[in-house]
Amino acid sequence: MNDQTRVGIFGGTFDPIHFGHIQVAAIAQKALHLQDLLFLPSHVPLHRGSPPVANPEHRLAMIKLALENRAGFHVSELELSSGEPSYTSNTLRRLANQGYTPQQLFFVIGADAFSEISTWRGYPDILDQAHFIVVPRSGHSVVEILRCVSGLDDRIKEIPGDPSLPLDIIQMKLQDPTVFFVQSTTPNISSSSLRRQMEIGESVDGLIPPEVLNYIRQQDLYESSFRKKQF
Repeated sequence: MNDQTRVGIFGGTFDPIHFGHIQVAAIAQKALHLQDLLFLPSHVPLHRGSPPVANPEHRLAMIKLALENRAGFHVSELELSSGEPSYTSNTLRRLANQGYTPQQLFFVIGADAFSEISTWRGYPDILDQAHFIVVPRSGHSVVEILRCVSGLDDRIKEIPGDPSLPLDIIQMKLQDPTVFFVQSTTPNISSSSLRRQMEIGESVDGLIPPEVLNYIRQQDLYESSFRKKQF
């Protein structure tokens, strides 16, 4: 692996994975010309108020189904196989132990989550462990985020999401870890809203990859939680 290798890291519970996740990953991959993008399902996501509904094995299986035939997208069991809590700082440290440098790693994150990064374990040092690619989420502008996270003006670069546009930064050898704000749009989809829709029997066709939706139905992953509440 050489210094020019660019590897995206996309963490989350993926409970379930949906087209919003895939579009965020695709935007990040194209905008920064990432050679590989790793989806890292979390094991013990301490930032959530409750544990994931689907167990790690099911979430891993759904991600593998969703990523089939998607060039450059892979799933990593790095967090699932670790007994440690799923802190991003721990994950980046483990990747560093595997030989990755901060210049090679690009942590993909939604703007809503990045606006709370000052509350994360290891902040602000965590920003020196990798580049960050911040992808827009509904209702979270760059200006709003800068109000929430101070002291980042000198390391933020806004870049177009359209890879066909000229972008000198893509050709540069990136040295200092940078926070890239991608100018693009993403669908307003969340796993929690999809679970609620499935619990009450509403259609989620077109929001979840068909092969993942078939798996959910076969395994009765989310509909059953609503039925159990009724008895």
